[in-house]
Amino acid sequence: MKYRVTSRASTLGCGVAIAGMVFLQAACTASVDANGMGNPGTGAAAAAGGASATGGTGMIQGGNGPIACDGGTVIDSKRLVRLSFHQISNTIRALFDSTLGQKIDTDFEIGSEAAIARTFPPLASPREQGVISKTIWPLNDQIAAAAGNYTLANLSTITGCGAAPTDECAQGFVKTFAEKAFRRPLTEAEVASLLTVYTEVKAQFTTVPEAIQHSVYAIMQSPQVLYRTEFGADAKQAGPLTSYEIASELSYFLTDAPPDQALLDAAKQNQLTTPEQIGPHVDRILATPSARKNLEGAMFSYFKLDNLASVKIDDEGFTNGTAAKPYTGIRESSYREAELFFEKTLWNGPLDGLLTSKKSAINTTLAAFYGITLPTTPADENTFLEVELPANRAGLLTQAGFLASNSRPDVPSVVARGLVINAALLCATNPPFPTDQATLDKIASAKTQFADATERAQYEYRITTPPCLGCHLNFDAYGLALDTYDAIGRYRTVDPQGRPIDPTVKLPGSAGGAIAKDTIEMQSQISATPGFAACVSKNMLAWALAEGSQLTPSSCAAQKVAQGFGAGDKTFSTMLREIAISEAFTNRNAGAAQ
Repeated sequence: MKYRVTSRASTLGCGVAIAGMVFLQAACTASVDANGMGNPGTGAAAAAGGASATGGTGMIQGGNGPIACDGGTVIDSKRLVRLSFHQISNTIRALFDSTLGQKIDTDFEIGSEAAIARTFPPLASPREQGVISKTIWPLNDQIAAAAGNYTLANLSTITGCGAAPTDECAQGFVKTFAEKAFRRPLTEAEVASLLTVYTEVKAQFTTVPEAIQHSVYAIMQSPQVLYRTEFGADAKQAGPLTSYEIASELSYFLTDAPPDQALLDAAKQNQLTTPEQIGPHVDRILATPSARKNLEGAMFSYFKLDNLASVKIDDEGFTNGTAAKPYTGIRESSYREAELFFEKTLWNGPLDGLLTSKKSAINTTLAAFYGITLPTTPADENTFLEVELPANRAGLLTQAGFLASNSRPDVPSVVARGLVINAALLCATNPPFPTDQATLDKIASAKTQFADATERAQYEYRITTPPCLGCHLNFDAYGLALDTYDAIGRYRTVDPQGRPIDPTVKLPGSAGGAIAKDTIEMQSQISATPGFAACVSKNMLAWALAEGSQLTPSSCAAQKVAQGFGAGDKTFSTMLREIAISEAFTNRNAGAAQ
């Protein structure tokens, strides 16, 4: 069978060969443009809900009537979606055990600090790509081979057929394993292909164990494992995904792993077709440690806090420190503080706690750094205790981890920090650095003129002088409000030259346009603006859809999620639930099939 699917995450043609002999599936082909993206007429612009195929304005129903928005509430067309390397690793853990999963992570460098680090959304990095191209296919092949070898080495445990399995038991295992790996029942054609692999490999190698080994190898490199389908009942027609497709989509969204038995049972009964059926599964899964750990990790990537592992800071206190300093090792301590902050804040209270919470968990290192007295004496520096933050700290933006990960090696950057907040909290498009010579000459001249000026003087020049003001008016204020924190997040009231720092700013219109006297007020005002909820909704929807590159906060799909979030308790869990029951998540526009 051949598929031709046109979409933003369409897959490259892929056939699965075992030792150059047989194919588990004949072929799957896709139409992609030079950028690996689908025909634009079938992407976000071709969404349902009244939007035209070229974009335009749609409407969603709000509490006070229709709300204007861009596009429709369905974003993607029928497509195949590649699993990220982290999802493949977690799939192996579910199919085998954590021993093999850890070996895969180590041998192939899959991890937050490794060659294949998590990105936001999951397929956003050049290494992940979004399609299995010839450059990354060898890695998938090696992982599949490792799974086959592990099966052979642990034959009795994995197959349940003993050390000398019979053909009947071996073939039964292969079919059962494939169904679990494919995350749905097998078709008759797939069963026939699997048995062909088994019998032809056995004929060549003469033993049942090796036939099992290579059958597992074939299964683990098959497109049915490495991709998720989003075809629905008919790839040619717009409409809902099947229950099995939703089971996989939902599970990889929330846990980065394959669906559990409860989801598969619901899919078997075709009970994942309505918000009323999907919602309880979202609530159930979000209560599990695996889902929370995954989504906390997603937010870590959202705010680019993984940069902490590699950011260069010219300050001894950030790394090893000296005996003369009251604190050392801020890098490691702040990384753990951020982890605990997400773990606590995301699941307790409204989402705006990310910016307004006055509580954090710190150790003795951060207590000295922040100037806080711990409630009790910890056993050692690895003990983190929850504390009430002082008046000059609240939320994520005043944590050492966020501040250091968005600094230059020697000084904080008003512009860089402003750009991060502009993009991460309000989803505004940051402008590219100018390239025309006249502007570059003016920038060089200004750097010389303001070499010894205060950050405020430089800020006021940028927001009042053409051509700088056209861009810097939109984000510099955020960075200036953070100027009371140095490169690694120490609070200060004067700059290195001893001049007083005034963090008072007038915020851009996208953040409410009011005056904020410091970072604390700025975070409070940003969290209260509709743009914050719309931005996080947009980004988490992009995470759920694996890429979401055509999404904007004003898209009808993101606005629909933000509307449901705002009408509820405004928690992170509610936002995730709104995404999972949305049309953008459960429905697709028509693709082309042949």
